[in-house]
Amino acid sequence: DNKADFATYSHHIDLMAPGSYVYMPCANDQYGFDTGSSFSAPQVAGVAALVRNKFPDFTAIQVMEQIRMTSDDIYAVGDNMNYWGMLGKGRLNAFRAVSEIDVASVRIADYEATSNGRTSLYFGDTVAIDIDFVNILNSVEGINVSFSLASDGAQLLDDQILLGNLNSMDTVR
Repeated sequence: DNKADFATYSHHIDLMAPGSYVYMPCANDQYGFDTGSSFSAPQVAGVAALVRNKFPDFTAIQVMEQIRMTSDDIYAVGDNMNYWGMLGKGRLNAFRAVSEIDVASVRIADYEATSNGRTSLYFGDTVAIDIDFVNILNSVEGINVSFSLASDGAQLLDDQILLGNLNSMDTVR
């Protein structure tokens, strides 16, 4: 579960999948091991097929989100904490992806920042941020969103909003 030296990482990663010493078929009906990030993609695709079979009414985005939300947290392993937020939700877990049925996932679908109706923002402006939240998987009740700042250079006027209840694939602003 340690991030491999060759593994891609960024805040745009959804999840990780094994790519080191992957057991694989070789020539002459033999098997062996190989390493590379290209071995991760077929594992995720295979799990997507399993999820699609288990949940045939899921859309493609729901299949993806089921896989992402049921991945195993690996940040406490080895040096992974050095990549906090850049290894996605965790490591692919095929069993959890097909066996967990009440998975919830509310994500930001879109946002817009404005000040006095304009999208150009300047120092000292009061900025309104409109956020669209989408519930991708199962219905969720009583959603409360809290906000915090990573910088002392700004101030929140409102640090919580109540979204309420969202059914599957509902969007709220």
